[in-house]
Amino acid sequence: MTVRALESRDFPDLLALLKLQDEDAAHRSMTPESRSVEELALELGELSPYSELVPLVLESDAGLTAYVALCRYDGEAFLEGPLMHPEASVEEVKPLVLEATAEAKRRGFAFVEAFVDEENRRAQQVLSEAAFEPFRTTYIYTFTRGTPLAPLAPSPFRFERTKTVDLSSYRDLYRETSDNWATRLAWRDEDLLERFADPNVTLTLAYRGDKLVGHLELERFPDEGYAEVAYFGVLPEARGQKLGRELLLRGLHEAFADEAIEQVLARAQDDERAASFALEGVGFRLSHGVVAFTLELEP
Repeated sequence: MTVRALESRDFPDLLALLKLQDEDAAHRSMTPESRSVEELALELGELSPYSELVPLVLESDAGLTAYVALCRYDGEAFLEGPLMHPEASVEEVKPLVLEATAEAKRRGFAFVEAFVDEENRRAQQVLSEAAFEPFRTTYIYTFTRGTPLAPLAPSPFRFERTKTVDLSSYRDLYRETSDNWATRLAWRDEDLLERFADPNVTLTLAYRGDKLVGHLELERFPDEGYAEVAYFGVLPEARGQKLGRELLLRGLHEAFADEAIEQVLARAQDDERAASFALEGVGFRLSHGVVAFTLELEP
């Protein structure tokens, strides 16, 4: 077994592994999106969207056995993979992951993350053997056009769909509706304003009287036929009154008003049971879970 850099001659074998994982959740992890040799050459080559990309493979006498890539995006390091041939063992693939994490350390990263399907036990075992620790499972839900959708009804809350956002109020609401969300708090004012100016992004705010108590952010991808509930949340003081359900219903009605949208995606983390109940209560179906792993790199 040899750990080496990915080469162009590996693309057909890598494509075969990618198609294999598409067929079975037990092989799925975060991997390249491309599904042709030509697209892989673009995604993993000089035009890659990642500012730093170190794709590595494990080669055996039989050919390409596993793939891992160290990626850097928005200042953080994460792994694509491990993507493994069904006959590859945990011990065989472990050196590939160790080389990727060693490269992350050489590049000065403090930690590196990886994301694999909840059913992908072998990849989880490889990561655990390489000292990664699981810290969160995110559940992906789907709602497909044609699924029975409850109508909107009179509500004690007032809803406002807006493109004009008071950033201070938004940040307070974002912070207070979840203990887990922190990403947007680091965004600059201009980043947030650009986000909500996007014609495919809509923010719905919920009020009780004049008090802002909830929000739902919907992003549409009409060319790809789906929309995504990027965030939704309710202040603790307004919970237990079915406001989360009302926000989700409004998001679904808005999404399916666009004839190009065939499916809506949403996410809930393993400690957000109220969010999961709300999603399931309006008709979302659980698709799969993604386990996030992290490894702190010693200086």
